[in-house]
Amino acid sequence: MRFSPAGDPGTPDARSATRYLVWLAGRHPVIFGAGLALGVLWMLAQALVPAVLGRAVEAGLAQRDPDALVRWSLALLGLAWCRPSPGSCATAARCTTGSAPPTAPCR
Repeated sequence: MRFSPAGDPGTPDARSATRYLVWLAGRHPVIFGAGLALGVLWMLAQALVPAVLGRAVEAGLAQRDPDALVRWSLALLGLAWCRPSPGSCATAARCTTGSAPPTAPCR
């Protein structure tokens, strides 16, 4: 492990991937929890984009309501703003704890 805010990390439980992940989460609970929460927020923002886009088209264009179109477009803009920030912060948390996959952009 490259970085350990708690000092000597001890011996990891390498009997299975699940046991190693639980061991790792126990060593860095704050960073691990933050990475988990940010990852969920990132995926939720990605999942809501089609629904918000559909509502913008339905409320704004199909019903010819410019105020609704502006509201739903701003909601879509907010989701677009939320998508990259939690994703990059979650990656940073994974890189910090050492739980990132080999393909992650950790430096």
